[in-house]
Amino acid sequence: MSAQDLAREAMLAGLHDIRLPAEAPGGLLAEIAVVLALGIVLAVAVAWVLGRLAQPHPQPAADADLTAQVAALRTLPEEARTLALLRLLPPGEAAALRARLYQPGGHPDAAALEAALLRAGARDA
Repeated sequence: MSAQDLAREAMLAGLHDIRLPAEAPGGLLAEIAVVLALGIVLAVAVAWVLGRLAQPHPQPAADADLTAQVAALRTLPEEARTLALLRLLPPGEAAALRARLYQPGGHPDAAALEAALLRAGARDA
């Protein structure tokens, strides 16, 4: 065997077991401590990321904003105004209208939608 073959064999043998030797200071106890420390750091990082993702986003003030939006929609044509008001309705109010929406002539009146929307906004306040 040549010196190059021996060096290669020694390098490959060294790669098989990348651990502290048993006679190293701390030994098995040091390895366990390192693994625990890395696990704790990883758990804290994951908890922090999940905490940031789970935080509720601040909601804008709905009362004055809703009244302003309804007032701004009064300048639109009747059909566009009705559609915009339907988009602003909360899900519970829209569910009551859903059955009538798909019937012939079931397009709701914009004034009735506006009143329902302002009523729903007043209840939420």
